[in-house]
Amino acid sequence: MARFPDPGRRGRQRSASTMGLSSPFVANAARDLDSFPRETERRVFSAEAHSLAAAAAPPCVNRLEMLGVRGVWSASCPRVMDWYGRVRGCLSFEAGVARRFTEDDADRMRPVDAAGRGAEILEP
Repeated sequence: MARFPDPGRRGRQRSASTMGLSSPFVANAARDLDSFPRETERRVFSAEAHSLAAAAAPPCVNRLEMLGVRGVWSASCPRVMDWYGRVRGCLSFEAGVARRFTEDDADRMRPVDAAGRGAEILEP
C-alpha cells in the first residue's frame, strides 16, 4: 500500500483489500464500472464505424470477465457481449490482451464475485 502516495487512494485500496466486496468503496467503484459497458453499448455500437473507443474496450471487458461480473451486463448490453465474443477469437486479442495475464493473475481475480453479488452491489 505504501506505493500509493495519495492517502485517500491508499485508504480505499486498504479498505478494498481487507474488506473485499463489503468495503464501502466497492459500491461506488462498481457503479463507475457499470457505466462502461452501458455507455459502450449506447455510444460505440450505435455507430457504423470502428473507433478508438472500440479498440480500447476489449481489455476492459476482459477484466470484467476475469472478475466474474460480466454476467451483470449480458442482458442489458447484448451488442457489447456479442462483439466481445467475436473479438476474443481474434489473434490480436490473444497477443495483445489474453497473453498479458498469467494464470496467477486470473486466479487472483476470479473469486471477486464468487457469491454472485455483482448485481446486488449495483442496486441503488
